[in-house]
Amino acid sequence: MSLDKFGNGFAARLLLAYPPEPDYEYTEDVIPDEDTNEIGTTYERLLKMQPDTDPVFGDVPKTVTLSPDARKVLKDFQKEQAAEKRNSKDENVTSALVKLDSYACRFALTIEGMKGDAMICSEASMVSGIVFAKWFGNEMMRLYKSLKTKTVGRKKDTMIELVKRKGKMSSREISRSMNKSKDETQKQIEDMVTKGTLKSETVKAGNGREVVRYSAA
Repeated sequence: MSLDKFGNGFAARLLLAYPPEPDYEYTEDVIPDEDTNEIGTTYERLLKMQPDTDPVFGDVPKTVTLSPDARKVLKDFQKEQAAEKRNSKDENVTSALVKLDSYACRFALTIEGMKGDAMICSEASMVSGIVFAKWFGNEMMRLYKSLKTKTVGRKKDTMIELVKRKGKMSSREISRSMNKSKDETQKQIEDMVTKGTLKSETVKAGNGREVVRYSAA
């Protein structure tokens, strides 16, 4: 996945994972019958789930509410996420963190649905959903960090290619497209403007505010 996919928000809408490859060894172990039966029963329950019916619209999504304890757990998780977003200095990471709240709810709903045709999401399902969301969040942070291991020289070449391909761009747009912090991007831009590889132009945006845009010299 190219860096611009992280800058335009596409990557933040995916659950990314790249766990270390385990050491595989031959084993005579088999899946116990009780586990196989439980999986089969879960699939049967999921297939039997039916939507609600509306007299006007016909089939509509089933409404599942949160139990008081599940709601409290979710609120605590949202507060925790809000603190992480405030402390994040990477716009791409912040963009991905915003999505984790909703992923936790989706995971919780999926887990509750596997238990049966429930109308209320329990605290246990919400806790499990948050555990999944946090795991994917940690994977996301690890993967985003690995993208920053490129050399500065290669990043400069990438910036030139970026503005040549997309035309005039603001420092914010360049920062998001290259998965870099605002300060790091601005410092590199100023360096390249001084050397004559980039040129700047002040234009008025749609809201009337002046914006500096950069293009290849």
